[in-house]
Amino acid sequence: MKVFEFSLGRVLDLRKQVEKEKARTVAEARRRSDDAENAREDLAKVQRAGRAKLAEAHRIGGCIGQLRNMEFVLERMEGHLRHAEADCREADETLMESMRHYTEAFRERSTLDRLKSRRLEEWKTEASRREQKDMDEIASTRHGRLASESTGV
Repeated sequence: MKVFEFSLGRVLDLRKQVEKEKARTVAEARRRSDDAENAREDLAKVQRAGRAKLAEAHRIGGCIGQLRNMEFVLERMEGHLRHAEADCREADETLMESMRHYTEAFRERSTLDRLKSRRLEEWKTEASRREQKDMDEIASTRHGRLASESTGV
């Protein structure tokens, strides 16, 4: 009996490979997004601590030079934090885009998998019919041979 061969097998293999690559891209984008978020959160913590120290320095009446220096550092920290937030947004957008590409690749591969399954079922059904036809022919031939032998022809 002939072995099932899916005519689009090479395309399906290519789709699987593309899907795996898109999955790796999603994982990398997720890692970058997490790293950007962690960096942003670290900067926010440092900024909060700096603001608390500045408030404490104001409360205890620190010298004006020290207060101005602390304010300058906090202003710079604010700039770094805005930059980190922009990096987070960019990383999240990249993650969303890579997830869209992965979803598309998954759908394309899944469609071919379903087509392959349907074709396999059709092939099995047809193979079963052929086998039944062959078995019927063998039985008919045997029956005819046995009938002719019994009549002595």
